Amino acid sequence: MPSSTEPFVQPPPGAGALEQRLRPLLAAIAELSPHWEWDGWFATPMTLIEPAAQAQFDSALRACLPCVWEHADTHANRAGVGEVSRVLGGLEQGQRLYTTVLDVSPVVVVAWWPWGREARVSLRVGLYLQGLRPDLLAWCQGQLRPWFGL
Repeated sequence: MPSSTEPFVQPPPGAGALEQRLRPLLAAIAELSPHWEWDGWFATPMTLIEPAAQAQFDSALRACLPCVWEHADTHANRAGVGEVSRVLGGLEQGQRLYTTVLDVSPVVVVAWWPWGREARVSLRVGLYLQGLRPDLLAWCQGQLRPWFGL
């Protein structure tokens, strides 16, 4: 089992569509060596990003996840992203979501949440599957744990 400082970049056999969407992300951020924890509130892997690494993380996320959404996008529910953002509690001013293409399920969702006067950023990785009950979505997100060494 990998340690929590080394994401598991070889998704489990049979992961299929989810593996195709997660593999590039995991490979890109593995080089940045984040320390992953489990966020029990949102049932997602989470890491904290110090200011010196924020630009590198942003570049890696933008390279892997083609859609970047801000608070105004979710408020207007552009392309249905409002529903997607609710998986992680919605977006506030200054926060953003990076996602795979929204019309192909499962959608990989990465929340970028600055805090502490924007000195640090919390990064959470979640999933969105249209029409899935919240309890089943939490179970699916729980399946991400071994991929992040949790």
